[in-house]
Amino acid sequence: MTMLFLGNLVFALPASAQCSPVACSQILVELPYQLNFSKDHGFIDDKNAVGTGFTYVDPPASGSGYQSSKLLVSLSAGTFKITTTSGLAYLGANSQVNALGVGIDAPSQLSIIDTTVVNPPAGTGKYEQAGLWFGNDQDNYVKVVVISTPNGTLLQYLMEVNGALKSTVSSSPKTLSSSKVGLQLRVDPASRTIAASYTINGGSRVTLGSFPAPTGFFSFDAAGVDPEIGTNSFGGIFASHRNATTALTYTFDKFSVVAEQTPPPSGGFDFTRTTFPVADSPTSMVWGPDNRLYVAGVTGKVQAFTLNSAKQPTNTQTINTLTNSLGTRLLLGITVDPASTASNVILWLSHSSGSQNSGVANSGMVTRLSGSNFSTMQHVITGLPRAIANHGPNSLHFGPDGKLYIAIGGNTGAGAPNTANTEFGTRAEQPLSAAVLVADVKNSSFDGSCANTSNIYGTPPCSVKTYATGLRNVYDFVFHSNGKLYATDNGLGVDGTFPPTHTPPCTGFGDIASASSGGDNPGDQPDLLHLLQQGKYYGHPDPYRNQCVYKDGDYQNVPPLTNWVPPLLDLGFNHSTNGLIEYKSSAFCNALKGNMLATNYSVGDDITRFQLSTDGQSVLASSSLIGSFDDPLTLTQGPDGTIYVAEFGANRVAALIPVSACTQ
Repeated sequence: MTMLFLGNLVFALPASAQCSPVACSQILVELPYQLNFSKDHGFIDDKNAVGTGFTYVDPPASGSGYQSSKLLVSLSAGTFKITTTSGLAYLGANSQVNALGVGIDAPSQLSIIDTTVVNPPAGTGKYEQAGLWFGNDQDNYVKVVVISTPNGTLLQYLMEVNGALKSTVSSSPKTLSSSKVGLQLRVDPASRTIAASYTINGGSRVTLGSFPAPTGFFSFDAAGVDPEIGTNSFGGIFASHRNATTALTYTFDKFSVVAEQTPPPSGGFDFTRTTFPVADSPTSMVWGPDNRLYVAGVTGKVQAFTLNSAKQPTNTQTINTLTNSLGTRLLLGITVDPASTASNVILWLSHSSGSQNSGVANSGMVTRLSGSNFSTMQHVITGLPRAIANHGPNSLHFGPDGKLYIAIGGNTGAGAPNTANTEFGTRAEQPLSAAVLVADVKNSSFDGSCANTSNIYGTPPCSVKTYATGLRNVYDFVFHSNGKLYATDNGLGVDGTFPPTHTPPCTGFGDIASASSGGDNPGDQPDLLHLLQQGKYYGHPDPYRNQCVYKDGDYQNVPPLTNWVPPLLDLGFNHSTNGLIEYKSSAFCNALKGNMLATNYSVGDDITRFQLSTDGQSVLASSSLIGSFDDPLTLTQGPDGTIYVAEFGANRVAALIPVSACTQ
């Protein structure tokens, strides 16, 4: 089992082989997800091989945690019964058996998790309990339960973080053994709170409490999420007889996870939305001169789609050239060579080692595919930085100067490694990390071999140079028709640290204590929109470029670097704003033309519209254009003004066809 560290949380991420008894790809469910136990719902079986509908078992410290012999679906009664063991997730005792659940895309909506416990047994006051849970694992969770205590049967709401009790609240004693007890958790990623409530026999809902939750509970940071699972947030039901000597049987008559309905954004633009599936979670897209949509997948596959007028595939070509040669690759960028024609499309791909959480240093590459069936492969650039986490070569685009520009994520959370065992580990920044790079790949003397084999932190022996630096994780960028270059940048959402000193040399580990208490941890930071300029610094330090000051220097009580440029716009926390395009169509009577559009992968699950000033130096307004996507990672525009959105969480592409009286 792989250990991951998000925010202030430390939790165990199941490896693919440990997703049993269901496949990793089946754990995350689409909402609404409702189980009534009156039919075989599939997935995890009860003792009679009837599917319970649950897709995940929260693993205890030892063993699988799954005992089907203690599970029974009664189809005729529409109930699900769990016979208890003494195991429980509580402080150091991570021994809960049959903590059944489902994967939840927690950043994407306000999630309501519900169940009903029917006639809960009175117990003996030895902390027998049953109810709902939500969280990451048996050390990081909330639960709302019916619990038998020495003071009587109570409704209890409890939060545990990193194996320590964080918060708890209980009701007065109740007599519930002949009652239907409704339990609910309300998981709100916008406010980062989780509220618990209950009903008795369908009566008025009573709120037990609302706890602020660590950001890791919500899986905001995609750097720590196994793409095969798609989330680190899970919710479900459990039961335990804790300190009692006799097992009990608890009966549940429903379970559901639904999204609380919110008003759709009033962007004022109407689209007809259609979707089609892709073979691999989509990470980047580009429209080719052959009138096909090229979609890159997270494991290295590329698909080329011929679409009809309804934006449905009529022909699909799968391009496995990269994976046939190198195996699984983390493929995050695809673009078309400007020299391409309808009969001769040339693709450029940016990719790195396939692991999401143990990235190989300097495994970043830029590869050119051409020829019949794209079978001719040339690794034009090699040895680019790759973090232990999933930061590495991201999007790539040719600029108006004919040169290739590549976004490279940072190796660290905030500029310096630390010993907090985060998903970034102890790998430091490198001369070509945390930057947008420029490569004159058409120059006959171009040298793309960037790995410094004697010192990975030494000067790269290649023709690739930094264009703009201090960029934590630019996923995408756009050359606007106004002549300017814009980029989105993901803010810090883990325990990151800036360098231990603000002047060179500033290598070494940062102090994980908060900056407010004298350490080097600035805490969570917002996503940003930047106007990029050559040679400028945007605030993410890199000691191996002698960049030691974090952002404007305020956290270190020093002035900013002389070439520091403030962000164009603060985009807010935990949105994971990634894909970025300029909308160039005349649809909607030119009302969107020249606007920039960006995808929000986490909070929002929508597209943000940016209206720029005439000179392009500021954002006049930003608003949500359209929402209700499933982890929208990036987007592109087709020739007729259709917007294509890569829904990473659903393995599909959404096509937004403008509904407009105006032509393009």
